[in-house]
Amino acid sequence: MTLKAGSLCGAMQSIAPKKIAVLIIDQPEPPKPVPDEQVPDLVRYQQQLLAFANSIGCRFWRIELSQHGIVGKSPTATRLKGLIPPSTPVITKQRFNAFEGTTLKADLATAGVTHVVVLGHMMNCCVKYTAIGGAYRKTDPFVHGATGNGFKVMTQRKVLSGVGDADWVNEQDVSFYTSLG
Repeated sequence: MTLKAGSLCGAMQSIAPKKIAVLIIDQPEPPKPVPDEQVPDLVRYQQQLLAFANSIGCRFWRIELSQHGIVGKSPTATRLKGLIPPSTPVITKQRFNAFEGTTLKADLATAGVTHVVVLGHMMNCCVKYTAIGGAYRKTDPFVHGATGNGFKVMTQRKVLSGVGDADWVNEQDVSFYTSLG
């Protein structure tokens, strides 16, 4: 795996904040309440990133999965929603890729976004397909993700959940940083 030297937050500071969209992908509430002192490191790192992005004026989009047509089945965790503006748009997706069958591409383009920072659940599934696109099954058509739609992708391992390593870190237009801040 090739990592880009430097920090994700440092790289974000070198770009005009209004050109950056932070995509919070399928990061739901835990199945049962967790006391603050027991919050997993993943959530703490995500909180740090969201607080930083908010402090420099980045834009945000919440990406939530509609399971079996039930909207709001996987709402973004309260601990994360509290760090972003209440008016943050929500993209409700039916499949793994948040660009498939949604207005996300048009929304980002209209907002003048050039870079997306991805964080969230299932780095080798929903986050991956939203970042670089792909076909979930061999019989499915290929659907472009952020890179195929003209956006640069930025991320860091500590803000992604899932097993193993992200197998998409070496893709063109993806910057995977060695540290968060």
